[in-house]
Amino acid sequence: MDRAKWTLNRDGSAVFEAIIVSSSSDDAWLMWVNTLDSAGIVLGPVHHGGDPKFVRGTVKNEWHWWFDSGTFDSRLFDRINSMRMTSHC
Repeated sequence: MDRAKWTLNRDGSAVFEAIIVSSSSDDAWLMWVNTLDSAGIVLGPVHHGGDPKFVRGTVKNEWHWWFDSGTFDSRLFDRINSMRMTSHC
């Protein structure tokens, strides 16, 4: 994954973009994202259709843009200091 970027909005919407590639056929990137406060404590997840797991299929050795969107609890917006993204292919 390269150029990964999340944009969080005050209304609780979130937008993601990245470039992904896999060295295997019929593979998928999996991603989970949590918002964190200034002490690094988890505030809550970014959801995708109610599910905290984001999934994007890949084609062997082909780079693709991954655009996605999600939501989070908008009441937490002013407390969010960073995010923790866990992903693997």
